Amino acid sequence: MKEEMDADFALMNGGGIRADINEGDITYGDVFTVQPFGNVLNKVDIKGSGLEEVLNNQISKEHGPDYSWWV
Repeated sequence: MKEEMDADFALMNGGGIRADINEGDITYGDVFTVQPFGNVLNKVDIKGSGLEEVLNNQISKEHGPDYSWWV
């Protein structure tokens, strides 16, 4: 996502990742099993304070973190 959007980092909701990918050859079916949704990438400009708010609202005591990110 980060590379495709030429971004500094990427965020994705943690609940969107539905499986692991095992070592070895990766098939389209493997990728679809991990993320079986028709998601669309979006790129936004955000200030640090806005990003902090997003991250703080994605963490709950009940469910833990609900995001994945790549730097």
